[in-house]
Amino acid sequence: MKTPIIFNIALAAGVARTTASRRISYPFRITKIRLNFPIGSEYEIEVLVFISDDAMTANDTVPNGIDIFRILNIEKPAVGNAEVIEMNCDIKVAEGDKYIHVYVLNNDTNAHKFMAVVEIESLERRH
Repeated sequence: MKTPIIFNIALAAGVARTTASRRISYPFRITKIRLNFPIGSEYEIEVLVFISDDAMTANDTVPNGIDIFRILNIEKPAVGNAEVIEMNCDIKVAEGDKYIHVYVLNNDTNAHKFMAVVEIESLERRH
């Protein structure tokens, strides 16, 4: 069964913000990442997504962990304007006790609301 992890992030103008999921206690697979760029963001919002051992990082810094976009051979942060970018993927995380972090940098002079959804499914077999 797939489980969406939803990140709703309010961004003031010119700031960065990192938001973490709750602890994922079981091995899992990331199956999809959906990034919802708001109208008027004009490619000024940059997004990165990480798998991390840490519950939280400083609110305004790039988190520690594995950069999911690098696994997908994407070398730059995702950007957009009034669009939804979906990335289907198959990234296995063999250990539990991990967190998903979404880092968002708003380079715009306006505040925005941003939403990301990371879809996961358990790798544990049910008996």
